[in-house]
Amino acid sequence: MVRQSVVLRISAIVLSLTAAAIHLVLSLVNLIPGEMTAGPVFAALGVGYVAGAIVILYGKRLLYTLVIFYSAALVLTYAASRDGLPVESIGLFTKTIEALLIASLWFLIRSERNGTASRV
Repeated sequence: MVRQSVVLRISAIVLSLTAAAIHLVLSLVNLIPGEMTAGPVFAALGVGYVAGAIVILYGKRLLYTLVIFYSAALVLTYAASRDGLPVESIGLFTKTIEALLIASLWFLIRSERNGTASRV
């Protein structure tokens, strides 16, 4: 079970950094037709995911929940913003990454709660 927790932690870190990279790239270039993504808002979202990766690497279970809420808030914000805007492949891919991050952290929290996980 220790191996499972290591895999979950590494997966969550990679997913968080992937979401960070997508948001940081979008902050530099408007890749989504009809939407202005370039700017400080998307850069801040990317930095938030970098912070999330650091929390996952060094944090405790309580801090994982903050990353879960952060990711869930961005998924819900995206869904709410689609009123009148198209659903694009970059957005769907990013939301899939964020949903997988939420799932990874949820399973990591459960495994730590059951005492089957250890720190990396």
